[in-house]
Amino acid sequence: MSNRPSVSKGFQAAELVNWEADESLPALQELLKALAAVLVAAPASQESTPPVVPPVPEKVPEPETVLGRLRAWLSPLWPSVIVMAAAVVAIVVAYLASRPSPEYARIPGGTFQMGATPDDPDAEDDEKPRHRVEITRGFWMSRTEVTVAAYKRFVAATSHQMPQGPGFNPNWKEEDHPIVNINWNEAGAYCEWDGGRLPTEAEWEYAARGGRDGLKYPWGNEIRSANAKYDNDDGTAAVGSYQPNGFELYDMAGNVWEWTADWHGAYSNAEQRDPTGPPEGRGKVYRGGSWYVDPDDLRCSDRFWDVPGLRLSVMGFRCVREVIP
Repeated sequence: MSNRPSVSKGFQAAELVNWEADESLPALQELLKALAAVLVAAPASQESTPPVVPPVPEKVPEPETVLGRLRAWLSPLWPSVIVMAAAVVAIVVAYLASRPSPEYARIPGGTFQMGATPDDPDAEDDEKPRHRVEITRGFWMSRTEVTVAAYKRFVAATSHQMPQGPGFNPNWKEEDHPIVNINWNEAGAYCEWDGGRLPTEAEWEYAARGGRDGLKYPWGNEIRSANAKYDNDDGTAAVGSYQPNGFELYDMAGNVWEWTADWHGAYSNAEQRDPTGPPEGRGKVYRGGSWYVDPDDLRCSDRFWDVPGLRLSVMGFRCVREVIP
């Protein structure tokens, strides 16, 4: 039962509903009717009132992260993404493989005057006559002479042997110096292993001039000790110890003589295109001078030659390539 309090002391609510009062008391009668209406409309018991269930608030979705959105977007595309990624990797690898090696410099095609410069008092007969030569195609040339370290890699990969080390570089401990005591055949074998060849005599002189035709030396007509390694008896210098020429090539004058591909032969006045020298001869040409010789042997036009089997501690080489290294 309800614990609702009675309307007045001594009367219960149920009794008031059916209670007939004197009509001479209109105010009391109206009051009783109003109370009866309230009591009839009220629920008999609180136990019958259904519980009030509060509304469940809608779940607010957490804000999406960029990574989550990307993951959801890529999920059905993973097979295609993997294929595309593999293709991109292959393209990048091919691009890196096609880039020029930092060990090589691009030498553009062009024309130059090959031979002794006019009025050169040091010119030898085989440097004359001066003549026009066209190099029709560009090529790549080693920025430096081939080093001891590079030649050691060649030996490790082939059946070749290291030559005897010179007194100024015992046991080849100075690996950043040019390799010496290499004959013409060994120099050619190294260049072939490295994907190239020895330069022709014309290519060598064209590259040595560095785009500055008509000069005695790669840098000008005078020479001093700051320009190159020459005229001493303490052996080679580390490659790249002196300033490069106009084609970013180091030691095109001094340090070590460099083998070329050509047999020695006489010049002519005729214009030539990509000359390769005579088909045979008594010796192979080497160029550039060395750490031991006088400055006149460092001139761009200076020529020496000897038998292909010659080995000297003043002899080295560099390679050229016709494709990107």
